[in-house]
Amino acid sequence: TARVLLVADPQLTDLGSYPAVSNTRAQDGSHRPSSNPVLRLFGHLALSTVQFYSDLYMRKSFQLAQRYHTPDAVFFLGDLFDSGKILDETEYAEELHRFRRVFEPLTQHTAGVEEHTIISSSGDVVRAQRKRVTHRPVPHFYLSGNHDLGYALGDAPRLQVLADRFVRHFGPLNQVVRVNN
Repeated sequence: TARVLLVADPQLTDLGSYPAVSNTRAQDGSHRPSSNPVLRLFGHLALSTVQFYSDLYMRKSFQLAQRYHTPDAVFFLGDLFDSGKILDETEYAEELHRFRRVFEPLTQHTAGVEEHTIISSSGDVVRAQRKRVTHRPVPHFYLSGNHDLGYALGDAPRLQVLADRFVRHFGPLNQVVRVNN
């Protein structure tokens, strides 16, 4: 049997999440700063605060789920970022760094016993056992979502650029995966 952990729509809060309260872009990529100067002034602080606490909550929840359920693999079911389709390369790199920090894989520890036969200097045969522990990161697999690629953009060249970027950072858009044979 295999244990898998499914993470659906994490949608990391980013520059396009709350354009009404921040001096950032809307989901369609347009720049629409708030007309309210108070919201503009405190927009960056508000977005930073939301990002900090949502990242903290998701990281703690994800680490707890991994420790409690000890999955053999983790599958992310799309919409990794809230506004991946409108982020430029610099913004995307920053969000990717955040994503990797929030969803850091745990290491699987597999324990076993190795038996050794040792012949002592006096000629006695001695059997010895030694614990063997192997460590490997829990593999992560990613599906893209509409917030990652912007399927509804209707702009085939832009969709291809976004798909290529996703593949470069997260792997193939389609694949068959075997977990524990």
